[in-house]
Amino acid sequence: MFFCISVSVVKEGEDENCGYYNHIPEWGCFSSGYAHIIDYYNSTYYDANQAQTLNIVDASNSTFYFTVELYENDFRENYAETYKHKSTLDITVGDTEGSFKHKREEGDELDEDYTSQMIVKVKCDDNCSCEMDKVAAE
Repeated sequence: MFFCISVSVVKEGEDENCGYYNHIPEWGCFSSGYAHIIDYYNSTYYDANQAQTLNIVDASNSTFYFTVELYENDFRENYAETYKHKSTLDITVGDTEGSFKHKREEGDELDEDYTSQMIVKVKCDDNCSCEMDKVAAE
């Protein structure tokens, strides 16, 4: 079972996003890593997981939209625990922290409200005091 999690961020008023395909946009962001989960059906193999990190140089007086997309291969009938694999977006700006997850339910069926895309808005003032809200799940 392979899951790929794509993370990107766009700064309001800018055209370029920051993510896997655009590591260093001009507005001051750096993307590193490639988020994925590999969960073999056979316990003989090592299950590899990796994270993706986005670093923004200056968040003051700015609004950002983080987009997390989850892609997975087809379920296999003998593997009914795909609900265990939830992509998580952790955001830290100074002392402000937020953690956001895709919603999955037990069983091999996806929750009817489940989406492969989650968008989180982060709005920061001139002191980098930020508010974070999940604004969309499509």
